[in-house]
Amino acid sequence: MNGRRERMRKENEYVAYLQRLYPELQINSVYINEIGQNNDKKAFEAGIAQYV
Repeated sequence: MNGRRERMRKENEYVAYLQRLYPELQINSVYINEIGQNNDKKAFEAGIAQYV
């Protein structure tokens, strides 16, 4: 249970980080995989680059 809580905390921190970078977006959730990699960040930012 504690691992899940920690992952949720990291996901919430990441949402806050993304909101600061892209305040015009409404970000509902992100997913950080079990081993803590942030591959989502690169994929997300690459996707956003198409729309900026």
